[in-house]
Amino acid sequence: MASATLPGCNGGQEANCEPEGSGSRSPIVTFSWSAEFGDESTIAFYSFDLINNNTASVSPETSPLWAEAVKKGEHTPTQPSVDALFTLEGAKVGLFLPAMFLDEDNDYAHEANETIISIADKFLLYATDIDCSLWPDLSEGWSYATVDMATGVISSIDDSGEISFNNYISDSFIPNIEVLRADGQGDRVALIPDLWGDLSTTKPLLLDEEITGSSYLLTVPEWPIDEHLQPYDINGDRYSDWFYSVELFATYWDTDLSMDLSSEDEIATGVCLEGVPLAAVHTPNADTIEEAIYMTQASLSGGWSVWREIGDNWEPVELTEEDKAESGESCPPPSGLL
Repeated sequence: MASATLPGCNGGQEANCEPEGSGSRSPIVTFSWSAEFGDESTIAFYSFDLINNNTASVSPETSPLWAEAVKKGEHTPTQPSVDALFTLEGAKVGLFLPAMFLDEDNDYAHEANETIISIADKFLLYATDIDCSLWPDLSEGWSYATVDMATGVISSIDDSGEISFNNYISDSFIPNIEVLRADGQGDRVALIPDLWGDLSTTKPLLLDEEITGSSYLLTVPEWPIDEHLQPYDINGDRYSDWFYSVELFATYWDTDLSMDLSSEDEIATGVCLEGVPLAAVHTPNADTIEEAIYMTQASLSGGWSVWREIGDNWEPVELTEEDKAESGESCPPPSGLL
């Protein structure tokens, strides 16, 4: 893929770079993220060129150029080395994608199996040795850049603003789901792996409980079970070397009175939201920048998420503790259990 393309002199932007000898503006950048991650996080900085010129997700070429502890608010990033810049006619520039990660060994370096929590909503652009007649929209030092990841074209450069981490892609969880039992269909509820749709295998299960009363709560355990893992997601797609747990919500009649799901039992209904069957999917966390970009662009997150069946496909749905699901005659089982 081609290197990043910068807007040129005919971009219609007013010149704001500073000529040689006039001094440059302070290389300060503003960072922001959710309060749950505290006032300081560890941020890795990835080269745009290395990301886009690499095809192997485990290649060392896509290690970050550097990582550092960053306090929320104003921060002066490490100045990139000359080797991290590429030369254009009239400027030397570098594009860097910041990524927040879980630095488990506190060594300020991103290593294998350290989870990437979020990638920034913009790139950082560092520019130096600028010929203002050729690049009137560049400033010495740091700027914020919006980049088309597919083409490498920079659509905007701005001296003001902030780097925000708004989309968190790690360790998501499913809140307890309250289910209204509208018409008493089924006397037990279970999470059934998509792998076992024909019920030829029924153990072990993540959840298999008796239904009592007109409503009940479903709690998904923190971790999937190894026997449930499959190499494709709920829509049958494969990515990298990931393994997913795809669990279908269903109620059933305990026909053999064994107090757990068996091949003798009969599936009754699904667990639905507005008449649409639900499933729980566990997705691995991202620990490479390619995986983090893929998850961000696909609106995925690591950990558990709830999906709903729409036609022949499934799509993620946000559930809160205030949402009410239902099971009953108006709620069909997921198609994988029919």
